[in-house]
Amino acid sequence: MESFNIILAIILLVFGILQIILFFKIWGMTNDIRKIKDKFRCEEIDDWEIKKALILDDKEKARTELMNLMLKDIEIQMSNKFDRFWDLKSLKEYYKEPFKILEMEFPEMISNANKIEDINNLMPFKRDNSK
Repeated sequence: MESFNIILAIILLVFGILQIILFFKIWGMTNDIRKIKDKFRCEEIDDWEIKKALILDDKEKARTELMNLMLKDIEIQMSNKFDRFWDLKSLKEYYKEPFKILEMEFPEMISNANKIEDINNLMPFKRDNSK
C-alpha cells in the first residue's frame, strides 16, 4: 500500500510540474496573439493613410504610403511571419493596379525579381537573424 502512495505522489508531482509549464506556455502565447493583432491593426492604419491622402488630394503622400505598405508586405513575406501573399508574383499583381491609379511607376527592382529570394539577394551582405 505504501508503494502505491509513493507512485501516486510521483505521478501527481509530475502532473503538477507539467501544469505549471503549460500555464507559462499559454501565457507566452497570449503575448504572441497580441503581437499578431497589433500587426494587423498597423496594416489597416497604413491602408487608411493612403485613403486619407487621396481624399485630401495629396498624391505624393499617397504614393509614399503605398510604397511603404508594399515594402512592409515584402518584409513580412521575407520573414515568413504572416503570409499575406503566397509568392512575389501575386504581390506584384496586387500592387500594380494601385501604382497605376496613382500614376506611379512600379519599382523596377521589384518588377524584375521573380521570387522573394531575389529581393533578399539585393543586399550585398548577409545579416545574422538568429538573435
